[in-house]
Amino acid sequence: MFWPMAIVRDLNNTKNYPLYTYDGLFTIEEAKKVIEKWKENKDIDVLFEYITDDNKNIVYYNMNIDLGHVQYKRKNVYLNFENANYKEAALNTERVNYENVITAADAFIVLLKDVEYETINTLCIEVAKIIQEEIQSKKINLYVNPYVVYNYINKKIDYPGLNKIVLDQAYKLIDEGKKLGTKTDGKRNASNWIIHCLIEGALMSKLADATGLDADTAMKLGILHDVGRKKDHSFMHTVKGFEYLMDHGLTNESFCTLTHSFSPSLKDGINIGNRCATGDPPIDGFYVNEKGEGVFEKDTILDDVTYFLANYEYNSYDILLNIADLMATSEGIKSPYERIQNIYSKRTPDPRNSSFFKVCVINSLIRFISDINEEEYTPINIRDINSTEEIDNLLLKVSDSFMDNYLNIIKKNTTKRK
Repeated sequence: MFWPMAIVRDLNNTKNYPLYTYDGLFTIEEAKKVIEKWKENKDIDVLFEYITDDNKNIVYYNMNIDLGHVQYKRKNVYLNFENANYKEAALNTERVNYENVITAADAFIVLLKDVEYETINTLCIEVAKIIQEEIQSKKINLYVNPYVVYNYINKKIDYPGLNKIVLDQAYKLIDEGKKLGTKTDGKRNASNWIIHCLIEGALMSKLADATGLDADTAMKLGILHDVGRKKDHSFMHTVKGFEYLMDHGLTNESFCTLTHSFSPSLKDGINIGNRCATGDPPIDGFYVNEKGEGVFEKDTILDDVTYFLANYEYNSYDILLNIADLMATSEGIKSPYERIQNIYSKRTPDPRNSSFFKVCVINSLIRFISDINEEEYTPINIRDINSTEEIDNLLLKVSDSFMDNYLNIIKKNTTKRK
C-alpha cells in the first residue's frame, strides 16, 4: 500500500500543518491523484508532497514552492559548546592546517581511548597475539593478556611502535568481515561506529592521493571525525567530538568534527560551512536567497555551530571529508546518490534544506571531478534549477561520474601495488 502525505499552508491564517489519509492506496499513481485533489483546494497551498510505502520508505516527493522562505514545524537541534574557552576558539577560527606530526595510527589510539573493553576486545585479542609472537621470537615464554593491549590504548602502559600494529589489525579484521568487539545492543555491534570511521579514513586516503593531498593526513581526519560518538550518538556528537579532541591537545584536528556533517556552500565565491546536513533540519529562519546562498532571516536565534560555519573557510580536506562521510558506512562504500536515497528512505527530508543540501553535494563532487581531471571547476547555482526532480536527476548523473572516477582511482592503486 502507498500513503500520500503533504505539508500544506492554510491561506486563511498562514499556518502550516501536515495532511495525510487514513487509507492506503494500491498504486503510487492513485496516491498522486489524492495529492492532486488536495491541490484543487483554494484554501491551502501544498508546499511539500510525498508518498510512503508500508515500511515508511519515501517512494516519491516533490516541493511545489520556491526554495526561499519555508516554515516547517520540526524540532530544532541547537548545537552549542559547553566549554566557554572552546567556544571562543571555534568562533574565532576561520581556517586550519590539518597537516602536522599526528599520524593516522596515533589518531586511531585517540579514537579508541575510553571505549569499553567489550567494544574492541576482538581487536585486543588479535594485537595481543602479535605481541606474544614477537616476545616468543626472542625465546621468552610469556602469555600476553588482551587487557595489556587495552591498557596500552588507555595509556596505562607503554609499548613502542604498537600504534601502527593496532591500526593494521583493525583494518585486517574489517577486510575479513569481522567486528572489532563482541558487545551489541541486540541489533547492532557496538564497534560499528568505529568501523565506519576506519572505512572513512581509508576512503579519505584514496581520495586525497588522487587530488595531491597528503594521504595520511586525510586518513587521520576520516578516523577522528566521529570521535564524539563515544559521548553522544545524537547530532551533538559534533560538539562533543570537538571538545574531546581539544581536551586531548588535538586543536587543529578538532575542527574536522564540526565540518564533516555540514556540506560546504559558496558565499561570495568562498567555500564556507552551512548549517545543512542530510537528515538534520536547519534552525528555523533558514532560507535560500536570490544568489542561491543558504542564509538566515534577521533576528534568527543561531546556535554556536551555525556562527562557526558562517565564518569558517573549508579547505580541501574538509570538502573531501564531507564526500567521504556521505559514502562510508559500517558495511562499506556507497555512491553519494545511493547513500542520500537510503537516508531519505528512513526519514522525511526537510523541505527547507533537502534540495539545497543536494546541490551542495553536487558541487563538492563536481569540484573533485574537476580537480583530478585538471578541468575548470564550475559550480551549480540552485536558482538555475527548476524542480526537485531536476536536482535528483543531476545528483544521479554527477554521482555516477564521480563513482567512475573513484573506481579508476582504485584500479590505478591496485596496479601500483602489483
